[in-house]
Amino acid sequence: MDELQGELGEQNAALVKVMEMTMAKYFKEADEKSEARFNRLEKRIDNMHATLSRHTEEIKNIHTESVNLRERVANVEKSAALSLKNLQTYEAKLIEMKDRARRDNLLVFNLKERVEGANARAYLMDKILEWFPALESSRPELMRCHRLGKPPTHGSAKTRPRPLMVKCLRFTDRDRLLGEARKSPPEVDGELLTFTADYSESTTRRRKPCYKIMYDARCLGFEAFLLSPATIKLSRGKEMYTFQKLRTTMCAQGVPWGIKLGNHPLHEICATKGKIKDWCEIRWRPMKLKHTNQQDGSSCRAFVMKFGEVILGLAVPNHSSIAARLEAISEIRQQMAAASSEPIESVCQSCGCKEIAENALWCDICLHGHIQNVRI
Repeated sequence: MDELQGELGEQNAALVKVMEMTMAKYFKEADEKSEARFNRLEKRIDNMHATLSRHTEEIKNIHTESVNLRERVANVEKSAALSLKNLQTYEAKLIEMKDRARRDNLLVFNLKERVEGANARAYLMDKILEWFPALESSRPELMRCHRLGKPPTHGSAKTRPRPLMVKCLRFTDRDRLLGEARKSPPEVDGELLTFTADYSESTTRRRKPCYKIMYDARCLGFEAFLLSPATIKLSRGKEMYTFQKLRTTMCAQGVPWGIKLGNHPLHEICATKGKIKDWCEIRWRPMKLKHTNQQDGSSCRAFVMKFGEVILGLAVPNHSSIAARLEAISEIRQQMAAASSEPIESVCQSCGCKEIAENALWCDICLHGHIQNVRI
């Protein structure tokens, strides 16, 4: 029994020793493998840390560069704004210099081609006193005259004559010619001549939208003036308005124009509660209509009838141009005779209504009684 227990003890000791040796071997291998793996992991972590540090440094450099770039962009924007302001100032000065260089010039429109002949200056010097007798005491002096643009070729479809440029010796000469032309515009070959001041292209573009505004304002009872270079002045009684800048804006409902002048929209001046003023609220002011002068003593009736036809049109005219030649007056009389040569049995003698029934006793329009076309 004791021997058996001794053998078991020896076997257990041998088994423990074998197990310890086996475990030591495996632990040693596991430690070696773990250490190798940990070394590789540390190396990768070190590489990642180095990469992160490099990226962090690059981000810092990019941030510094972006800050510098923003500062440079801000400086460039300030410089560009200053340069733009200076450019606008120089452009305005250049436009003003161009306008000043043209302040002695006149433009004559609607003068037919080749009417002036080879010497346009001599033609105008002779015609000025004929057109404007008030200038005889102090005759304007002209330096040169010429047409603008290319001459029309033979068979060209262009029908409107080129404007005639007139260079006066003094600004006062140009001013007096403009004043007389506005009072009584001359007529040549049935065409009413228009005299205007000469401006640069930029000023002309600025002035162009003003004419429609001035026309609408005159229709509403305003006195409209276009000051140099492109300033609109409106007056109606004690009301005075001055506008220097035009800008497009949305048109209020019921208002027939879509231009806003500075801080004062024209529809706010001429409208009440979003609606156009009634005709009775407008302060009517008399105006003088520029018209063609009669050239004989027997065409008064024809001229008056034609003036009435022009004035009763849909739009208030700026001037009335009627051909005053004898042949044209004769043609006007024939037209008036043809227009009135219709049976008067069915025409009301009170209101001119042409829808009177046959043998009717009353006019349905004016309610006047009629017996055999005789007003009761």
